[in-house]
Amino acid sequence: MAVGLPRTRRPHPHHVLLVLPCFPLLLCLRPVEMAPTASAPAGPDAAAALLALLQRVQSAALRALGPDDGFDPKLYVDLPLAADERAAAAALPAAPSRVELDAYLARYFGAAGSDLVPAGPRDFQPEPRGFLPRVGSREARAWALEVHALWKDLTKRVAPDVGERPDRHTLLPLTRSGVVPGSRFREVYYWDSYWVVRGLLVSKMYDTAKDIVLNLVDLLGKYGFVPNGARSYYTNRSQPPLLSSMVLEVYRATGDVEFVRCAFQSLLKEHSFWMSEIHNVVIMDKHGQVHNLARYQARWNKPRPECATNDEELASKVNSRAAKEKLYQEIASTAESGWDFSSRWMRNSTDMTTLATTCILPVDLNTFIFKMERDIAAFAKLIGENATSEKFLQASKARHIAIDSILWNSDMEQWLDYWFPTDRGCQGVYQWKSNSQNHNIFASNFVPLWLNAHHLEACSFGPSEFSERRNCYSFPLDRPVKKIKAASDSLYMSAEGSVQFADPAKSERVMASLQASGLLHPAGIATSITNTSQQWDFPNGWAPLQHLIAEGLLHSGSKEAAKLAEDIATRWVRTNYAAYKATGTMHEKYDVEACGKYGGGGEYKSQTGFGWSNGVVLSFLEEFGWPEDKEITCSR
Repeated sequence: MAVGLPRTRRPHPHHVLLVLPCFPLLLCLRPVEMAPTASAPAGPDAAAALLALLQRVQSAALRALGPDDGFDPKLYVDLPLAADERAAAAALPAAPSRVELDAYLARYFGAAGSDLVPAGPRDFQPEPRGFLPRVGSREARAWALEVHALWKDLTKRVAPDVGERPDRHTLLPLTRSGVVPGSRFREVYYWDSYWVVRGLLVSKMYDTAKDIVLNLVDLLGKYGFVPNGARSYYTNRSQPPLLSSMVLEVYRATGDVEFVRCAFQSLLKEHSFWMSEIHNVVIMDKHGQVHNLARYQARWNKPRPECATNDEELASKVNSRAAKEKLYQEIASTAESGWDFSSRWMRNSTDMTTLATTCILPVDLNTFIFKMERDIAAFAKLIGENATSEKFLQASKARHIAIDSILWNSDMEQWLDYWFPTDRGCQGVYQWKSNSQNHNIFASNFVPLWLNAHHLEACSFGPSEFSERRNCYSFPLDRPVKKIKAASDSLYMSAEGSVQFADPAKSERVMASLQASGLLHPAGIATSITNTSQQWDFPNGWAPLQHLIAEGLLHSGSKEAAKLAEDIATRWVRTNYAAYKATGTMHEKYDVEACGKYGGGGEYKSQTGFGWSNGVVLSFLEEFGWPEDKEITCSR
């Protein structure tokens, strides 16, 4: 296991990154503003030295400020160096006072975030043509335009100095503009970007959406996977793999086949990463059938630089060096899941030292990889790679069987995470045991419903063909669709037919399980039913989970499920609206117990901005509309 930052290779010139996977398709990309190529890029030693200094500054700041006075450890590893690293390291006081710390930071560092500059997205229009045609309420529409306008504030580009002096920045030198979540999250994040892209497409900002995807493609080309975020300290782990889903959404909105072709080889590389021995686990079901499923596992066994003081404090509760290193890996692996932190990953929900993420087969991760495999199969068919298409179609079928064999629980009518015994080091071929499923209730237990929204053919056409439904793809993509009227819904099917991940009958049983689960509340779906003070637990609700589950219910082929989907979306839009009107901002998470209340808990204060919240609200308004006579304020 690697214990430090991966070795940093000299960045390729921008045109090489594009030509190699896309030749002869250079014209598939519009011109971008280039970040200057550094004459002496920061190597692993320079990157490690900078992070070591910034972590020393972080520790000094904690001693000077104390933990309860707005101290945020991430702030200090985001500071751009304004002087020579050695001089700054030598000048750091051992135990500075607040005044001494302020003077030191002013002398040797720039402000956090100053190495990002406003991008002024060229495709932004105050009210784009065709924006939310189904929103008839004036109040809802006026607010939606305010949320749409937030893209201007959140769209950033990397300052030239990051490319010229990478040894002074933890920010990675992306060559195109990107959308940051907001507040302390000053950089692009991987899985956040899917819902940002969805929102940008509602806003008709197609070029900005493409830039986001191509930035991630570039990072994948450099590191072999898409990092958690665009900082050097995030390159030890990934996040939930949704790149193929972003490519698909952009393609559906634009019909740009060349864009798909440009991203295609990168998607193959990402799939290889998630199928490597780092993440792949072999398990035998009760019938003796062997399956492959994935887990999260970061390549890191030290404190996370962005939260080093927090991690060190937690690790002080365990004794041996080996136990500390294992805990650090579990912490980083939990961050890779995007659910940092939650009782979902703990053997004891009150004790974070019992994190066991690397010994869990997560429902949502394997859902996303199944989706990736179907996406790649569809893209391969689209660009004429028929053998590759068949290979990935078969891989997706095998994963579908694995998910239902290992993770499905017919008694609960939910998909459940599967836990391994820790005494074997999470290695080898495992025999499935029913008592190894995690029977606790989490919103992730219902995420596979999302695949119902993405099983049908609808991907080879331009935007006008998608105005009725969002159902998306079977095989092949270049074949006309025919409408099949069912008693409960209108579905699209290809000539070869298409099988939903969960058929209407199963989807209705899952819907009933969701309704009885205790997760549904006045303001949306709770992340869990247990209040642990962790942010990915009750009472917090998160935009991605509302969207994944509601979109899956909507396309399950059941009228009742579609009604529940709209009800969830309505609750979520209203709580976002009420909180916005009360605070003037969109929030990272919301308290689902009360309409208009934003969330809390976790290792940092609740943040505003906010990329994926904005994207989900706009997506819900596009999907469900908002009639003129429908009240948008909280129901009394």
